[in-house]
Amino acid sequence: RYLNFRCAVNTLKHINIAIEQSNESDMWYYYRRANILEKLGKYEDAIKDYTKYIEKDNATDFWVPYKGRSHCYKAVGKEKEAEADMKIVEEIKKKDKESYGKVYNLLKQLYPEDEYVQQLKEKI
Repeated sequence: RYLNFRCAVNTLKHINIAIEQSNESDMWYYYRRANILEKLGKYEDAIKDYTKYIEKDNATDFWVPYKGRSHCYKAVGKEKEAEADMKIVEEIKKKDKESYGKVYNLLKQLYPEDEYVQQLKEKI
C-alpha cells in the first residue's frame, strides 16, 4: 500500500509539472490529476479538477469524470450533487448503448459472419 501511495504522489508531481507547462486546451491532465486525488482521499481537490475537466473539455459524451466527481461529492457529504452527476452518467451510458446498437446493426449488415461483430453484440 505504501508503494502505491508513493507511486501516486510521484505521478501527481509529474502531472502538476505537465499542467504548468501545458496550455489550457489539454484538459486530460486535470482528469488524470482528479483521478489520483480521488484515490488519495483528497476529494475537494479532486472535485475541482473533475469540474474543470468537465467544463473546459465540454465532456458531454464521457461519463467517467462525472462518476468520479459523484464519488467525491458523496465522500464529502454532498448527496444532491452526487445524485445529479449519477443521473448524467446514466444518460450518457444510455446514449452510448443506443450508439453501440446502431454500430452493431450496421456492422452486422456489412460483415454478417465476422466473429468480432458477434463478440460486439455480447458487450452491448
